[in-house]
Amino acid sequence: MELSEAAQTLAREFNLSLRQAYRYLEEAAQLGQPVEITEATVPITLKLPPTTVRLLRAYARRNGLMIGTVVTRALDAVLGVPKRHG
Repeated sequence: MELSEAAQTLAREFNLSLRQAYRYLEEAAQLGQPVEITEATVPITLKLPPTTVRLLRAYARRNGLMIGTVVTRALDAVLGVPKRHG
């Protein structure tokens, strides 16, 4: 897709100015890697052993991630969910 067409589509779909759409596309072009596409999330309650919770929180903190992100990635790996990139 041409840059101008992408900017127009982005502006239309997300109610942005054409100028802002071009800015977003410029930023995206400089990322150098595909961006993971995320789905909407649904809150759930889990009961985990305290040791697992401590390890989970420490891992998330150490890697600058949200706990939900760590859990999602772990479950995706166990369930064999393919990564989705834009």
